[in-house]
Amino acid sequence: MRTNLDFKGNKISRTKVSNHIKKVWYLANQEEKAHIWYQTARDYAVSITTHNVGLSHTSGIISGLSPQKLWEQNKQLAKEFIAFDTCGHMKENIRKSRAIKNVTEMYADAGDQEIWNILNGNKTQRFYWCIKYPLSREYVVVDRHSLSVALGRVATDKEMGMTDNHYKFFEDCYKKVADELNIIPSYLQSVTWEAWIRLKKEKRVVNK
Repeated sequence: MRTNLDFKGNKISRTKVSNHIKKVWYLANQEEKAHIWYQTARDYAVSITTHNVGLSHTSGIISGLSPQKLWEQNKQLAKEFIAFDTCGHMKENIRKSRAIKNVTEMYADAGDQEIWNILNGNKTQRFYWCIKYPLSREYVVVDRHSLSVALGRVATDKEMGMTDNHYKFFEDCYKKVADELNIIPSYLQSVTWEAWIRLKKEKRVVNK
């Protein structure tokens, strides 16, 4: 496991990133820690299934339609897409959602690899997995807010262009901290994500 990362011209240590994540975890309030975000997301994914659109499909479609959308928008777009086979999103995201909808789901974990391949992006692939398997310890969603938590400051647009190695480094940091705290990595990510947004509103985070 790498201890340092050359990230966009800066040397970043695993220890420092882990400390940033832990700091936000300890600043999270009771309401944020009580919110099991991915279980709630899974419940929603279950609620929009139909006789021929299963949980793999709905989880994948939600993920495929998530880029640049707030959660409430994301949910509405997924519901709309499942009903009408289209929605107000970019053509590429709609194309992916249609491909996901056509994946054959014959048993509980059917289609995971196929949907993973269709999504073809670290963040959306992990988002799919965490929605469908909220108790999994395997993957972590690292989006702009989660990267900001890890860096201890607001992430820049340039920094959001992560390579696979960059993504894996930050994902592994979340997993390591989760192991130390004896909690599920996706739960750690979702709690610190919500806490970070609140702290940002309270002007308690570093902007750059």
